[in-house]
Amino acid sequence: MTLTSHDLLHKVLDLLCYKKENKRYYDIKYLKNEPPSYYRLLQIEALMDALGLSKKHFNTFVNTVYRLSDKAEYDRRTYLNSLTNLEYLLRGEFFDSRDIDVEYSEIKQKISDNARQHVPGLGQHYYERPLNLPWLFSLLINYRIDIHQFTRKPTGFIEGFDISAFYGSLYASRHCGNA
Repeated sequence: MTLTSHDLLHKVLDLLCYKKENKRYYDIKYLKNEPPSYYRLLQIEALMDALGLSKKHFNTFVNTVYRLSDKAEYDRRTYLNSLTNLEYLLRGEFFDSRDIDVEYSEIKQKISDNARQHVPGLGQHYYERPLNLPWLFSLLINYRIDIHQFTRKPTGFIEGFDISAFYGSLYASRHCGNA
């Protein structure tokens, strides 16, 4: 059986479904006392590595300066060292280690075509700007996590207690399959 990026997405969704705000679940060293979450994160990190999406695959030739809320500047290596592998994935940092023009040309074209169709008044200079795929990926993956939290079948309480449990289960089965 071959695991894909789709499998990675579902493993991340399962891990973060109810723990998204707890950053402790992003770092393997804090999960040693919680074996199910610990092994789930180990699987995720192994799959990230196999797909070339972990921090150890970052491109050392990318020269980026990060300015964070404390007004300090960090080079790419220092900034990435402050992230866990899961944060690296969820923030879309792996895009900066790849040749976006070659590897993601189809996505770039779809984004441009969609913008031309839905926002016809944009000037040509908007289409010539580089795309911020890390930001877009981070936005979309966090949206997907939020949707997964809403549509996941509830556990741990009586389903007749709240109509949202019925709606969430019905919505998930109709629109998301097993997602």
